[in-house]
Amino acid sequence: MRVIFASIYRGVLVIIGASVGVLTVLIETQIVHWSPWVVASVAITLGVVTCVDNVRLLAFKFQAHERGAARSRMHQPLVGALNAVAVARGVPLDKLGISVFAIRRGIGMKWWFIPWRVERLKRVFRFRLSNYPPPSPVRWTKGKGTIGECWQTGIKAIHDRRSAAARYGRGNHPTGDRYEGVAAIDRCGFTESEFIQTIDKYGEILAVPITEQHSGELIGVLSIDCLLSAYTPAVVTILDGDDIEEIAGGAAFTVRDDVPRF
Repeated sequence: MRVIFASIYRGVLVIIGASVGVLTVLIETQIVHWSPWVVASVAITLGVVTCVDNVRLLAFKFQAHERGAARSRMHQPLVGALNAVAVARGVPLDKLGISVFAIRRGIGMKWWFIPWRVERLKRVFRFRLSNYPPPSPVRWTKGKGTIGECWQTGIKAIHDRRSAAARYGRGNHPTGDRYEGVAAIDRCGFTESEFIQTIDKYGEILAVPITEQHSGELIGVLSIDCLLSAYTPAVVTILDGDDIEEIAGGAAFTVRDDVPRF
């Protein structure tokens, strides 16, 4: 969507620039009897807009470089934390995944026409050894899932999805009216589509807050997940425990200075 708007915007600039040239010719040949100040005003406006656009583009490129550097710095401590969990629980590393979400603030629309201050979570880092499963297409809101609960409360959250997966997993996905009958504790705030796309993936999900160093303000969420396939009937838990929370919290502490760069 951003690419489409940018293309339209630059197309409009090209059209305005061409119009300045056409107006100049029309006035000089006296085909139209407008004041030359009309062309001058349009040209000046176009110049200012183009200058601002170039400054904005330079800032975007600089920020993109900063974000790339931030991701590079985050990679080692986050992958190290994931490996520490794998070692502590004796689970293969490819069964685990780690993500970092930054809280982004902006202006949205309420009831389709009223400008409103909104917050959203943007995934800024994700690591998993394999390409499966792909990132979950969830629009995170406060209270939705483990990540949304951590965002809402500002404290650690952990969800064990194994019992829900046993009831509503592959071959037994609830749809329509049947989904409306699923208990709220099992739905976790997910839409029907989000529920179906995530229920077969994870056994447990742990989320911990990322806070600003000086103010303590919540600026993001770090999550660690373990695939459902990593669990056997004998496994009580993989991600629950003070040791795992300490690993996750340490990783969140390490990356907190880079999260605002996104």
